[in-house]
Amino acid sequence: QGNNGGNQGNNGSNQGNNGGNQGNNGNNGSNQGTNGNNSNNNNSSNPNNNPPSTEGLVNLVDIHFVLNSAAVDPSVYPILKEVAALLKAHPGSSIVLDGHTDATGEDDFNEILSKKRAEAIRKYIMAQGVPAESVQLGSFGEKKPKFLNTTPKGRELNRRVEIYFKI
Repeated sequence: QGNNGGNQGNNGSNQGNNGGNQGNNGNNGSNQGTNGNNSNNNNSSNPNNNPPSTEGLVNLVDIHFVLNSAAVDPSVYPILKEVAALLKAHPGSSIVLDGHTDATGEDDFNEILSKKRAEAIRKYIMAQGVPAESVQLGSFGEKKPKFLNTTPKGRELNRRVEIYFKI
């Protein structure tokens, strides 16, 4: 998982474990956890609408998006197919998809966009035969950046869905 290294979207960033910025990076835990009480999610097994915790989970990969878009770039389909295969190979396991945006735009727009990004990834993974109960969503808008939003590259890397694996 995550070592594919292909370019994602039109943003020129690489997915996988490259340069310490993607996939399983040294930033795990620094911006993760149960924060985000104002976050949206779409998970029927979570009646209180709190985002699922990522504490103790493995960050498989981050999928990046172009500015103001929730469209999944076809170049990431092989990565998402690997995630689906991993879930199917481990019955009872699940993933958490945490949607994020950069800090440009209005807060309300970014909340909605981060949710749409996570939903788009979920839709593709479920189309691979993964049951809905194996996929949890969280959306954080611009609240949990991994990188500084003061540079174009930082904003580019913050437009993402983080995929966490839970056994």
